[in-house]
Amino acid sequence: MARTCIFCGQTANSVEDAWPLWLTQRFIAPGAMEAQPGIDAPLKTWRVNRPELRLKWVCTTCNNGWMSQLETRAEPVITRLLNCTTCTLDVHDCKTLTLWAVKTAMVLEAINGPERCLYSDLERCLLSHKRDQVPPFTFVWIAKWIDSAGPSSISRILSRATTPDRATVTTLAFGCLAIQVLKVVPRATLDPAMNITMEQREGPWEQVALQVWPQRRDPVSWPTLMGLQGEGGLDVLEKRFSPADAENEPALVSGDPGDAS
Repeated sequence: MARTCIFCGQTANSVEDAWPLWLTQRFIAPGAMEAQPGIDAPLKTWRVNRPELRLKWVCTTCNNGWMSQLETRAEPVITRLLNCTTCTLDVHDCKTLTLWAVKTAMVLEAINGPERCLYSDLERCLLSHKRDQVPPFTFVWIAKWIDSAGPSSISRILSRATTPDRATVTTLAFGCLAIQVLKVVPRATLDPAMNITMEQREGPWEQVALQVWPQRRDPVSWPTLMGLQGEGGLDVLEKRFSPADAENEPALVSGDPGDAS
């Protein structure tokens, strides 16, 4: 059976660069790529000379249309974070960065196969084709990476087959910038405006990671108060939602309805 585009359902007749060329051209150096092919499956790791990952899960119309337009919008925002010692992201910058990060997470998620995707067909449709709607229960942070060991892309499934709650976290890192996307699918139907959080390991996360989605009313000031040091620091960020005890499972904590955009 021919693959279909994960965003519109047409035949997947185009190859998508999960890492855009305008970004990879900045980092011509050995790096690591990691992916988890299924629930409870071990991470697969492979080395690359540049962070190139090409996937055939999209159609030409999407790849050359709204996806290309989103790359054009996101490039100056990401470039500013990479180039500037200090800068500020307004609400429009934060949403553009979020849309790019979530789109990238959706494309990387396709590695696991459609049956294991946590983003629904409707959520992918509402994000694409200029609808620009971020899926509910999606969270995005940025962090400063110090002494980076090279570009990295890690997708980890947090849920287990026996757990009604499902979640996945994707951590992208290149240069001095790390972006983390958390997608949660609650066990029960909840109001999209409901505030929920994932239990995480102890750490000074408010000083390490700046939340860009759900949006805050105040601009986001870059960089963070604390940075991630080398591969070890990035590993701590990537695993912050993973239970320290393998016998435990990630838990959701529901809060009061908020004003998440």
